Amino acid sequence: LVRKSFERAGLPAETGNEDPVLDGPTFNYLVYSHFKAYSDVIIENENKINFSKFRKDFEGELGRKIIDILGLTNSSDVAFMVGSERKRTSDELKKAFAESIRFIDLICSSFQSNGLVSIAERSNIDEEQVEDWSQDLADLQFNVALDGDITLGSQILLQEQGFRLYPDFGRFAVTAALEKFLG
Repeated sequence: LVRKSFERAGLPAETGNEDPVLDGPTFNYLVYSHFKAYSDVIIENENKINFSKFRKDFEGELGRKIIDILGLTNSSDVAFMVGSERKRTSDELKKAFAESIRFIDLICSSFQSNGLVSIAERSNIDEEQVEDWSQDLADLQFNVALDGDITLGSQILLQEQGFRLYPDFGRFAVTAALEKFLG
């Protein structure tokens, strides 16, 4: 039933005589299939799995893997990472945040150039807000807008089916980047 709806949406039927090209609709269907299977296993074992912990660990690991797959791990821009466990000064926090923002911009560019999204933009961040955040006076918020996400169909379908685990690769990668630089 689900496969038919993906076929009506443009997913070609497999011919069986060659490896299919991994285009957007095919990728969307494969992502849906995997996340649906993960969700089914979680539901079958709901008494044995702490879903909140599993989801946090799963999304964090997947975010790190996405960064690796995109080839950004060895980027020369990834010079400043979380060091010791000591409390960092305001200047160190501002520097780490600036590096994380540069890295997030790399992620956005990579998502766009690899065809995962059609447009990726990050909101501007006011220096005064960064200053307040670095002194622990206020929270800091910014947006990363991803338009034309090729997995949007699978995200919507999984959420409509009531599953709480769905593919939001942009969020996974951005969260992993922030954890990498800010701890």
